[in-house]
Amino acid sequence: RVAVAGAAVVAAALIGATVFSIDQARRAVAQRDLAVAASRRNAALTQVQSVLASDARGADGNPLTSAERIARAEELLTGSFRGEPWLVAEVLIDLAAKLFNGGDQLGGLAMQTRARTIAREAGEPVADALGTCFRAGSFWHLNRHDSLQAELREARAVLARIKGTLDPTLVAVCREAEAMGLQAAGNADSAVALLRQALAALDASGPNGYRTTIVVRLSDMLRLAGRHREALPYQFDLLHEMETTGYANTDLLASLVTFPATALADLGEYRVADSLLGSLIRRQEAAIGRDRISSLLTFLYGQSKARLGEADSADAWLALAMAGRAGRQPTMVTRLPAVLTQLRLDQGRIGEAREAAAGLPPAGDLRGRRATNAMVRARLLDAQGDRQGASRHLEGELAAIYRAAPTTLSLFTEPLVTAGEWRLAGGDPGGADSLARLAVAAATVDSVARTGSALVGRAELLLARAFLARGDSVTARAAARRAIGPLANGFGADHSWTRTARAVVGGRPD
Repeated sequence: RVAVAGAAVVAAALIGATVFSIDQARRAVAQRDLAVAASRRNAALTQVQSVLASDARGADGNPLTSAERIARAEELLTGSFRGEPWLVAEVLIDLAAKLFNGGDQLGGLAMQTRARTIAREAGEPVADALGTCFRAGSFWHLNRHDSLQAELREARAVLARIKGTLDPTLVAVCREAEAMGLQAAGNADSAVALLRQALAALDASGPNGYRTTIVVRLSDMLRLAGRHREALPYQFDLLHEMETTGYANTDLLASLVTFPATALADLGEYRVADSLLGSLIRRQEAAIGRDRISSLLTFLYGQSKARLGEADSADAWLALAMAGRAGRQPTMVTRLPAVLTQLRLDQGRIGEAREAAAGLPPAGDLRGRRATNAMVRARLLDAQGDRQGASRHLEGELAAIYRAAPTTLSLFTEPLVTAGEWRLAGGDPGGADSLARLAVAAATVDSVARTGSALVGRAELLLARAFLARGDSVTARAAARRAIGPLANGFGADHSWTRTARAVVGGRPD
């Protein structure tokens, strides 16, 4: 799962604007006066926001960190509003989202637990259900599937005790959690269907801020189901909506652009992704200056340049990202070590590559990340002179991944091609052929990929070179012809791989 950490950020960033719409459902149970409840809610939000936006400093005189501000806001909330546990629970859920947004997922989970406990002990089933469903989603982000399923069972039991009409937002939050449970159990298509139902229900109920989160989750589930192109229209619509409603220069827009940029990369359409990111970069640079551009956006742009082989540009943008204010943002935490290690290897800076590789995040059961980590570590071994050990490590990991589940991911393509190129260099064109065919299968996520994916192009080029090494120039040229279009579309007509494919077709291989 290449975009799990990015989805948590977007959802967390949006929760604060939407979580309090559960008032109607809570009132249906507790029969509180709407005007009084709204007044209390606004009072709590005002006080919490005053802490979050203040220039408060610690004992050392330094400004408080975001986590420290959130901790102070919790102290204020639980002190000033302790007689209104429903309100404390709901606002704590919002504060937990801010912790997630800052990369502190375990801290956010702990705060959700405290919110749920407050609601449960006070006999507030709506706030209890809300907290439980959000906790379930948190376990999905943390890849703790057993805990996710246990939390979903609790959520169903709490929801069954609520009488009256449920607020659409509460229903949407819990349907989202159920969809996560379905995807974790291997039923991504069912998760997509459920989220489409949730989206239709929200649209039927009138304007609702949580709609954006459901659209984000739906597009993510489509991608996880291998339906990348179906996800893109949702993602582009969200970007357009955010840009036209005043979010063009915010971190939220950068979080949202993570999704189409990742989907396009999965499809091997690197130049399209680069164009999308570049246009946003240029607009933000003109509006607020390069130093104030979201560090997540500059990271994504640097990653894009690295994919295209533009090492100097990648280096500059990644440096800007690492110097930025969101260095602990989850997407950067999980992706940066692999991107930086490979860039340093391309630059011949082996020591720095070794340092970057030390930060590779554990893969767990994320097969795409496991394949990428294996390739990065193998490349480092190769750069240090141990080609045999590198090949053994990479092919061993890939074999284990395929044994675990036969379903392929486009993220397997580069590791397979890398292993195949080493086979070819070692005088084993048959082994290179086998790995190239696996790579073609992994990269072909849909029929369009055959003609448009740089990943398909790389796999076909390896296949062409393997045939050429065995003396079959006719079949080699056919494979190279298949490679030219995808390589030109994904990397550009003048890219070295595109030129190599043309050379094979023309009978002039390097």
